[in-house]
Amino acid sequence: MSFEQGDIYKMELNPTQGHEQRGWRPVMIVSNNDFNRLTDMVKVVPITSKSKAFPMHLDLPDELRTKGQLLVEQERSVDLAYRKHRFVEKCSRGFLDEVLELIAETY
Repeated sequence: MSFEQGDIYKMELNPTQGHEQRGWRPVMIVSNNDFNRLTDMVKVVPITSKSKAFPMHLDLPDELRTKGQLLVEQERSVDLAYRKHRFVEKCSRGFLDEVLELIAETY
Protein backbone atom coordinates (compact mmCIF):
# COMPACT_ATOMS: atom_id res chain seq x y z
CA MET A 1 0.00 0.00 0.00
CA SER A 2 1.23 3.49 -0.82
CA PHE A 3 1.01 6.16 1.87
CA GLU A 4 1.43 9.72 0.60
CA GLN A 5 2.26 13.04 2.19
CA GLY A 6 -0.95 15.00 2.79
CA ASP A 7 -3.15 11.90 3.14
CA ILE A 8 -5.53 11.85 6.08
CA TYR A 9 -6.13 8.47 7.68
CA LYS A 10 -8.01 7.26 10.70
CA MET A 11 -5.72 5.07 12.73
CA GLU A 12 -5.26 3.46 16.11
CA LEU A 13 -2.64 5.43 18.05
CA ASN A 14 -2.55 3.17 21.11
CA PRO A 15 -0.33 2.36 22.89
CA THR A 16 0.65 5.83 24.05
CA GLN A 17 2.16 7.47 27.10
CA GLY A 18 1.67 10.75 28.94
CA HIS A 19 -0.02 13.54 26.96
CA GLU A 20 0.15 11.79 23.57
CA GLN A 21 -3.08 11.61 21.58
CA ARG A 22 -4.57 8.15 21.87
CA GLY A 23 -7.28 5.97 20.48
CA TRP A 24 -8.87 5.71 17.04
CA ARG A 25 -8.48 9.17 15.49
CA PRO A 26 -7.62 11.03 12.31
CA VAL A 27 -4.00 11.81 11.47
CA MET A 28 -2.26 13.54 8.57
CA ILE A 29 0.83 12.01 6.97
CA VAL A 30 3.55 14.67 6.91
CA SER A 31 6.62 12.62 5.93
CA ASN A 32 7.66 12.82 2.30
CA ASN A 33 6.89 9.98 -0.08
CA ASP A 34 10.52 8.82 -0.30
CA PHE A 35 10.69 8.45 3.50
CA ASN A 36 7.40 6.53 3.48
CA ARG A 37 8.56 4.14 0.76
CA LEU A 38 12.14 3.60 1.98
CA THR A 39 11.40 3.10 5.68
CA ASP A 40 7.96 1.44 5.56
CA MET A 41 7.04 4.01 8.21
CA VAL A 42 5.22 7.34 8.10
CA LYS A 43 5.42 10.50 10.18
CA VAL A 44 1.97 11.63 11.24
CA VAL A 45 0.41 14.55 13.05
CA PRO A 46 -2.73 13.74 15.07
CA ILE A 47 -5.97 15.66 14.59
CA THR A 48 -8.21 16.64 17.49
CA SER A 49 -11.83 17.78 17.42
CA LYS A 50 -11.20 20.10 20.38
CA SER A 51 -10.20 23.59 19.29
CA LYS A 52 -7.51 25.32 21.34
CA ALA A 53 -5.64 28.58 20.73
CA PHE A 54 -2.05 27.35 20.56
CA PRO A 55 0.68 28.36 18.08
CA MET A 56 1.41 24.72 17.10
CA HIS A 57 -2.24 23.92 16.26
CA LEU A 58 -3.62 24.47 12.76
CA ASP A 59 -7.31 24.51 11.92
CA LEU A 60 -8.17 22.15 9.08
CA PRO A 61 -9.59 23.90 6.01
CA ASP A 62 -13.37 23.96 5.61
CA GLU A 63 -13.23 22.02 2.32
CA LEU A 64 -12.08 18.86 4.14
CA ARG A 65 -14.63 16.38 5.49
CA THR A 66 -12.35 15.89 8.50
CA LYS A 67 -12.86 18.68 11.04
CA GLY A 68 -10.60 19.85 13.85
CA GLN A 69 -7.04 20.96 14.45
CA LEU A 70 -3.67 19.45 13.63
CA LEU A 71 -1.51 19.03 16.73
CA VAL A 72 1.80 19.75 15.01
CA GLU A 73 3.80 19.45 18.24
CA GLN A 74 2.81 15.78 18.47
CA GLU A 75 4.43 14.62 15.21
CA ARG A 76 5.55 10.99 15.47
CA SER A 77 6.68 8.07 13.34
CA VAL A 78 4.48 4.99 13.12
CA ASP A 79 4.53 1.69 11.25
CA LEU A 80 1.11 1.35 9.62
CA ALA A 81 1.73 -2.33 8.92
CA TYR A 82 1.12 -2.88 12.65
CA ARG A 83 -1.67 -0.37 13.28
CA LYS A 84 -5.31 -0.42 12.23
CA HIS A 85 -5.91 2.33 9.68
CA ARG A 86 -8.14 3.45 6.85
CA PHE A 87 -7.79 6.19 4.23
CA VAL A 88 -10.16 9.15 4.65
CA GLU A 89 -9.10 11.91 2.23
CA LYS A 90 -6.23 14.00 0.85
CA CYS A 91 -5.60 17.63 1.79
CA SER A 92 -4.80 20.38 -0.71
CA ARG A 93 -1.19 21.18 -1.64
CA GLY A 94 -1.63 24.71 -0.26
CA PHE A 95 -2.64 23.48 3.20
CA LEU A 96 0.08 20.82 3.19
CA ASP A 97 2.66 23.54 2.46
CA GLU A 98 1.35 25.52 5.45
CA VAL A 99 1.69 22.44 7.68
CA LEU A 100 5.22 21.67 6.47
CA GLU A 101 6.28 25.29 7.01
CA LEU A 102 5.11 25.16 10.63
CA ILE A 103 6.93 21.85 11.16
CA ALA A 104 10.12 23.33 9.68
CA GLU A 105 9.90 26.26 12.11
CA THR A 106 10.02 23.83 15.06
CA TYR A 107 13.46 22.46 14.12
